[in-house]
Amino acid sequence: MKPRAELVSAEVPSARAMMATTARSRVRAPRLGSTLLLLAGYVVLLAGLAITVAPLLWMLLASVKPHSQIIANPLAFDLRQVTLENVTRVFEKTTLLRGFLNSALISGSHVAAELFFCSLGGFALAKYEFRGKDVIFRIMLATMMIPGLVMIVPLFLVIARLGLLNTYVGVILPGVVGAFGIFWMRQIIADVPNELLDAARIDGCGDFQIYRRIVVPVIVPGLTALGIFTFMGSYNNFLWPLIVLRSESMYTVQLVVANMSTATNTAWFDFWGMIIAGSTLASLPVVLLFLFFQRFFISGILAGSIKG
Repeated sequence: MKPRAELVSAEVPSARAMMATTARSRVRAPRLGSTLLLLAGYVVLLAGLAITVAPLLWMLLASVKPHSQIIANPLAFDLRQVTLENVTRVFEKTTLLRGFLNSALISGSHVAAELFFCSLGGFALAKYEFRGKDVIFRIMLATMMIPGLVMIVPLFLVIARLGLLNTYVGVILPGVVGAFGIFWMRQIIADVPNELLDAARIDGCGDFQIYRRIVVPVIVPGLTALGIFTFMGSYNNFLWPLIVLRSESMYTVQLVVANMSTATNTAWFDFWGMIIAGSTLASLPVVLLFLFFQRFFISGILAGSIKG
């Protein structure tokens, strides 16, 4: 018969083994749960991606289908029937090219004015102390709560009194500066070290030189993100150009696409191919712009989210 000490020593390894097994099972359970949660997240993201991309993919494929097949077989696609007929008819029967030029002029002017004035306003609010600064900032933030449609009638009356209807200036002027842009640039410029500005003042730089030579190079990612936001908003704007512009030669690309069904005198079963092709062409500038500036856009978004 074994002594009691030996029995205890024989039982200890088995108890330790049981504790280790229990610990491993406890570790595996959270890992399995986190893995399942991660897979569920991927499934949700893929479903959202499919819902988002499917209409765009269908529009792209339908733009190179014969217009007769778009109505007859909307979901079918045959590589042997790929044609650029719809695209050719768009440029032949509409003023889409002129619309692109008008949109480029209006959107480019909006971007240039927004970046300049909003960065100046954000610089003043972030780095200068003056009486009433907090009140001005709060009033500016309050204007962001006002729906844009509420301002349509007052803006139209102002533009009409100034004699700017059916002009580029009439479309551009209301969008040269925005409260969101000033707020965005204030948050980003606030992270610029004050020591840089003080060093520039010691070297004899004026306020505008500090802005141009010190602040602007540092906030390029934030400017790029704001520029993309501004371009997308201006390029996709439909209501305000529709109200201000009267002649077809002044139409933006959005108005040209919306006017295709009536301006081309085309049968209803024929103009769908033109509208789809025009919509596809109209969406390309925004997509290409985002792909080209994607790196700066993401870094600008992160820079704007660091400081509240």
